[in-house]
Amino acid sequence: MKNRMFARGRILERFQSGEITIGEAQDAARQIRHMGDRGDTLFLLKAAQLPESSVSGRFTYVGEWSWRILKTCVGYLGHRRVFKSDAELYGYLAILTFAALAVGWSWRPGSNGGAPVDAGFLLAGYAFVLMWLVNYPNYQTSRYIELALQGRYMFPVLLPFYGLVAFGLGELTPARARPWIVAAVAAFFVWGDFPWFLQHVDDRWWMPR
Repeated sequence: MKNRMFARGRILERFQSGEITIGEAQDAARQIRHMGDRGDTLFLLKAAQLPESSVSGRFTYVGEWSWRILKTCVGYLGHRRVFKSDAELYGYLAILTFAALAVGWSWRPGSNGGAPVDAGFLLAGYAFVLMWLVNYPNYQTSRYIELALQGRYMFPVLLPFYGLVAFGLGELTPARARPWIVAAVAAFFVWGDFPWFLQHVDDRWWMPR
């Protein structure tokens, strides 16, 4: 129980099994020395008291999961966090949708040595496992939708994902418009990384001198 991550999960597990009361669980949570994990444990205990009916159905969960994955992929999430606004996220969503439409409209079986199909199957298979075998069971158990739902867990398949985006925008769009589309998307992604970060963080993000 000295390990803060183990303690968080164990306290929640003991409360949900009925081994300890909510008061005992809260007292145990307050013994966690790390302030962030202590607060998270208390929050999870509160969420665990919600009724089972509060859990979204599987169809609704797909949209909620996808939106949170996008939000935490292009934002910053750790001990401190800063996220893009919904309007900014719609820009990323528009780019991804346009690329998906380009791939769906122009792709033909056997084209490009089958690489787009391989990338698509790899991405879909990984997302399926993460969504339905990891995240949704965690959500059902904890009643907290954001538990272990972070964009960084999609990073192992980020290369095939952005490979498909680049393929759709850089290969399947009209030849005359292609340079402008690629330049605009590249500029948007560059702006949305470190320049955006510098514009939206405060002094708490910087180590003291």
